[in-house]
Amino acid sequence: MARRCRLYLITPPEVHDLAAFAHDLDTALDGGDVACLQIRLKSRDGVPAPDSHILALGRHIVPRAQDRGVAVLINDRPDLAVELGADGVHVGQDDMPYAQARKLVGPNAIVGVTCHASRHLAMEAGEAGADYFVLGAL
Repeated sequence: MARRCRLYLITPPEVHDLAAFAHDLDTALDGGDVACLQIRLKSRDGVPAPDSHILALGRHIVPRAQDRGVAVLINDRPDLAVELGADGVHVGQDDMPYAQARKLVGPNAIVGVTCHASRHLAMEAGEAGADYFVLGAL
């Protein structure tokens, strides 16, 4: 069976105009084979956006993506993933352990883990049950 390449989109670190971003996202989602969209509102120095901003953006774009069959993950925040009805969460090494994230989002959600450049961390994530892991910093 031939493998096909699919896209994993990540939001920009800041979104100021929700309606304009939603329009641009619609164009991107309709333009290619997108498997997943990660809502990652976090500045370069690692400061997350306020919950209210993540929730506002999520309410705008989670249904848009899911209506097109695109899974939506929330970065670092399993609690917000559940509140938004997202498909899962992506956690970093400094956010929370995989097991805690899995417990919060449930057995049917997607849980991804950042493993930096460590094969050891990737093996641990896989053995713990992570649905995917990223080797490299986001």
